[in-house]
Amino acid sequence: MFGQKKSDPLDPEEELNAKIKTNWFQRFRFSPVELAGDFLDLLSYWRQSRRWTSVLMILPVALIAIVMGSLIAAGKLSDPNAKAAWYADRAMKEIELSKAAELEKDTASNESTRSVNKQLPEFVDMLFRRVLQINQNNKFARFYVATQMDRYGSRGSARQIMESLATTKTTGYTKAHTWLAMDLVERSQKGDAIDVETLKYHLKRGTSGDEVPPSLLLIYSQLLQQENKTTESQEFLKRAAEFEPKLLLNAIAVYNQNSLSVQARATADMLVEKIKNKLDDNDGENVILTSQALMFTNRIDEAIEILQKGSKRFPNSSKLAREYSNAYRIKFRATAVRLSDQINVNLDFLNAAIAIDPTNILVQEELMLLSKLGIGQNETVIDSLRARIATMGTSYVARLLLAETAYSKGKLEDAINEYEVVLAELPRMTLALNNLAMLYTQLTPPKFDEAMKLIDRAIEATPKVAEFHDSRGDILVLQKRKEDAIESYLLALSSSPERVETREKLIALYADTEQKEKAELERGRLEIVKKALEELRSRAEQAAKQREQSVQPPSPTVPTTNEQASEKSGTAAAEQK
Repeated sequence: MFGQKKSDPLDPEEELNAKIKTNWFQRFRFSPVELAGDFLDLLSYWRQSRRWTSVLMILPVALIAIVMGSLIAAGKLSDPNAKAAWYADRAMKEIELSKAAELEKDTASNESTRSVNKQLPEFVDMLFRRVLQINQNNKFARFYVATQMDRYGSRGSARQIMESLATTKTTGYTKAHTWLAMDLVERSQKGDAIDVETLKYHLKRGTSGDEVPPSLLLIYSQLLQQENKTTESQEFLKRAAEFEPKLLLNAIAVYNQNSLSVQARATADMLVEKIKNKLDDNDGENVILTSQALMFTNRIDEAIEILQKGSKRFPNSSKLAREYSNAYRIKFRATAVRLSDQINVNLDFLNAAIAIDPTNILVQEELMLLSKLGIGQNETVIDSLRARIATMGTSYVARLLLAETAYSKGKLEDAINEYEVVLAELPRMTLALNNLAMLYTQLTPPKFDEAMKLIDRAIEATPKVAEFHDSRGDILVLQKRKEDAIESYLLALSSSPERVETREKLIALYADTEQKEKAELERGRLEIVKKALEELRSRAEQAAKQREQSVQPPSPTVPTTNEQASEKSGTAAAEQK
């Protein structure tokens, strides 16, 4: 022992490692005090093993680097443009996340056609306002803030910002040009006077971008056509058709109104070509679009052929049935002309229109036309109508004409009999239901209950036809049910506010029921309606005179929707004839 060399003391780091290698199982037998002491010894050995001089020299440099990096990451030391870009990028990410969330919600609820919610989080507003605080020249931030101001009702302030982004002297922010163009169009539709040259300027620059409403493309195309820039006009029509082929119907109508038949046919062909492979889509909507394009360009037989095939593919489509019916109605109108002293009509076409869609109230216009042409007003024609019924069985048009003739001569029972025969074949023919209901009220004694059942059937088939609600109001007035009649007249006006006679009846009822304030209010509305109708009549007469004198260029208008075009297609094409 005494001759053995004493070992050197362990280096602190080696002693720490030796301490770590201690059998850990022994520590399970230590008391808490022993464990605490052991832990303190471990910390002491660790402290003794560090080179603290080097650590203290490096620590300030490391802290400075960390602080600098944090400040740069937060944008504190970056230039204003970089900070603004950072906030704008963050806002754009929030917008994309909001759109993605809405699309996911639509998919989950099977409502993929619903538009994306534009009510973005307030956090996005805050980010863009921060961008403007840092950098007033950030165009997208200013544009976004302006659109938000417009959304919250500050259209004038939004317009000022947009005009600063897209002046009429230099090319500005493309989206602002697009916004200003749409604003001018909307103001024009409300009756405000606008500068067409300014509109053209904003359209030219706004339509150069990708995010352009199809309606603006169509309007710009029409303006280019005014300037005889046919090639450029067609290019913008094609762009519009990429988004909304149905918008081309408006262009066709404008071309027809201005005797530009070549352009109208070319546009119709473009629409037909665009959707020819999609006729089985959209529950017959594309079939309707194709037929309307063909009818607007006087190709009625081709339209009828398309509609016939479409009705077999979509037998339950009420819109398709109405369009099919209107096609035959228009073809009938083409034959209903007076040739010197002879009248040339083909009742088969109108008969087909009634059979295809018994709820088509526009058939009434054709029956009125027949009355004006003198059909049904003399015994010779009446005899021929009866002979037609005898040889062909039920001819709806012949019986309706005979019913009108009988009514004009005071033969109510004969008229009622004709309507009842028609309804036995076509129980949903709303015109016959309406006329028969009113005849029942004129009997002695009146059959009010039967009349009410008939008119309710007509309203159930076509709830938005104002004439039937008006007739129901008339029946209720005869029954002394004035409050119920008021309700029916109001329903009629909700569908057709321009009905002067209905408003006059409503005013009389308000006066009878001592509702003086409502009567006065309705009188004021009646005067407004009469004035508006007079202005429309005056404009129509002036437009007709101008068309007679010279062909005028089309005025820019936002295209009608497909539903509006569908309702107007029959009348428009018939007027062309």
